Amino acid sequence: MLRRPVSSGSVQRVEDRRLDVRYVGPINGCYTLSERREIVTGDVEVYACRTQSISAAAVSITAPVAGDPGEWLTARFDGIGIVRGTIERHIDDGFVFDIVASDQHRAKLAAKIDWLKKKSVRKQNDQRDFRRFQPRDPRSTLGLQDGRVAKCFVIDMSRSGAAVSCQYVPQVGEQLVLGTLICHVVRRLDVGFAVQFEASQDAEGLEQLVTGFEPVSHPAPEVWPRGPAA
Repeated sequence: MLRRPVSSGSVQRVEDRRLDVRYVGPINGCYTLSERREIVTGDVEVYACRTQSISAAAVSITAPVAGDPGEWLTARFDGIGIVRGTIERHIDDGFVFDIVASDQHRAKLAAKIDWLKKKSVRKQNDQRDFRRFQPRDPRSTLGLQDGRVAKCFVIDMSRSGAAVSCQYVPQVGEQLVLGTLICHVVRRLDVGFAVQFEASQDAEGLEQLVTGFEPVSHPAPEVWPRGPAA
């Protein structure tokens, strides 16, 4: 004879363990900060980013511009879609933000993350990786002609150039130094701009020349070509 469980005045819902799924690895994306707008036009600034890890509750990203703790942001990630939340804390190369979502949206997000985990296990090398690739460490610096150095994020790169996201917005044709390589801006992107190196580079060792740099307190070394002496 089956007995019905005795009901209790205090009932706690069992936590859905499917929401615990976490993907650790890079997913390309972009984000906007609620308090940041372009000074001249007032348009919302969009920055590129890359996940370090993502779950249905929080996301850790590598990013060129960190907002203030508690600031709202909207982000979009490849294969995930749009998520919204608030910045929880800063990390060395970006920040962590808590996702604000309904239970239904959070469950859908967890399913997408689980799908990405399974896909990453069986994915094959993309032939495009031989032409353009994502650096292991996307952090870098932009040297400006007036001697200032700006922090930036390298979205991807090739032997001839790179796609960059930065709070500084250069003009097309402007000459810069990305990491240690002289380059110039060739076009604007939705999340930044594209630069072309002054000379084609060898693929081997390219990352060491372009990424993994942080701004320093003293002025950047002189790397601009000198004109003829007067």
